[in-house]
Amino acid sequence: MFSVIIPVHNSWKTIDRTINKTLNSFIDINDEIILVNDNSNECTIQKLNHYSKYPNIRVINNSGVGVSDARNSGIEIINKKNEFVTFIDDSDWVSQYFFCEAKNFFQKEKEIDIVFTPIKIFKEGKIYEHTMNDKFKFQGNIINIFKNYQFVQYHIGGVIFRSSILKKENYRFDNTIDYWEDAKI
Repeated sequence: MFSVIIPVHNSWKTIDRTINKTLNSFIDINDEIILVNDNSNECTIQKLNHYSKYPNIRVINNSGVGVSDARNSGIEIINKKNEFVTFIDDSDWVSQYFFCEAKNFFQKEKEIDIVFTPIKIFKEGKIYEHTMNDKFKFQGNIINIFKNYQFVQYHIGGVIFRSSILKKENYRFDNTIDYWEDAKI
């Protein structure tokens, strides 16, 4: 059902929480996490080696050329059975019902290929709305972003793709961009 690609770089302090919250949110036996090691330090590598023993987690090594290449490397090996792909940063996590709600939405809206969801910030024990969430004031509406481009989100967190559109060669992250690289795919 879902492939989750997590680029990892020196995140030994946060990666356990990211992985565990993702695993606890999974809803299908084919759900998988692809951890893309992007030239991490030894502490992070030890954690990745531990998780590589899990049946639904794959760890691959990238040459440290950046998060865009790491995401693209993950796209190349997604489980062919999985219909959906999302990307999570190595210090982020998804809500407990993220995958369940996404599955229900995609089953109802068969023509939709990309879903953008709101982002929340967890800081000092409190949850805050992200400033970019103002685009969700039309909650429940389906918006054609090709006609209403002002609603495009400029982050990859909380975005879910049908894997079929990412399998096309022209849908990759631009590895020549160092800043806001996730806004262009």
